[in-house]
Amino acid sequence: MIAEAFHIAATGRPGPVLVDISKDALQARTVFQWPVEMQLPGYRPVTKPHAKQIREAARLLGSAKRPVLYVGGGVIKAGATAELRILAELTGVPVVTTLMALGSFPDTHDQHLGMPGMHGSVAAVTALQKADLLFAVGTRFDDRVTGRLDTFAPNAKVVHADIDPAEIGKNRIADVPIVGDAREILADLIQAVQSEIAEQGAPHYAEWWEQLNSWRKTYPLGYDPAPEGELSPQQVIERIGQLVGTDAIYCGRRGPAPDVGLAVPDLRQAFVLAELGWRGPWATRSRRRWAPRRGCPAPRCGRSTATAASR
Repeated sequence: MIAEAFHIAATGRPGPVLVDISKDALQARTVFQWPVEMQLPGYRPVTKPHAKQIREAARLLGSAKRPVLYVGGGVIKAGATAELRILAELTGVPVVTTLMALGSFPDTHDQHLGMPGMHGSVAAVTALQKADLLFAVGTRFDDRVTGRLDTFAPNAKVVHADIDPAEIGKNRIADVPIVGDAREILADLIQAVQSEIAEQGAPHYAEWWEQLNSWRKTYPLGYDPAPEGELSPQQVIERIGQLVGTDAIYCGRRGPAPDVGLAVPDLRQAFVLAELGWRGPWATRSRRRWAPRRGCPAPRCGRSTATAASR
């Protein structure tokens, strides 16, 4: 059972698995033998996407006028960052990355609009609202991104790709649902898009990018200096960055926030670095596990900036 639990935790949609072990089993002695094969008749995660759905997604990408790649943390878990970049550059579609997907697409890339949702950039949020096609991959349409679902991206068709079929259509009905591993989905989609371009020609998003760039120019990320005699987290991080250079790794400490299901400092850290235009590597400790993320040593609630800077 333990072996099966590890198998479930590491395949399909990775995540924790609860194993309830009785007291007499914990106290008993036995001879351990690793199981030769797994007995999981009800567990058959689908990793290979359906070819028909891939072709339809490629067709929609080719015909859309205002598409957006809406990227979630599933892309990082699937190790699909290289495929994501190839697809984005092949199509020229703008990319928004959720908090859990930061680092999956280069922040310095011209096609990256930033984070969506209540903690996101104006360009990313408005792009989603004005889009006529959302290609959502490895994401779950969280309410911190969508706000009210009935007013979120009202004129957009949705292609939703995810390893977990329970997530597709849960919050937003998908016009093209694709179940499978994000890496395989993006790899197959790249081939389908290449075929679509060969037949129909490359898509043209000049007007869309003109509008997107105007939002980025009108509403740039930035911050107001602290009052005289005080320091803001942004000023401290900016000065540290000037001293240590671009090769520094910012390590953000994460605290519990059960009411939102996320660690609020993570959001603050990511946003502070976005305001500063930080483009370097980052790491965040999350529930005793380290994962590649982009963050900063901004203080937790109630902690002074000086304390965070000294650490």
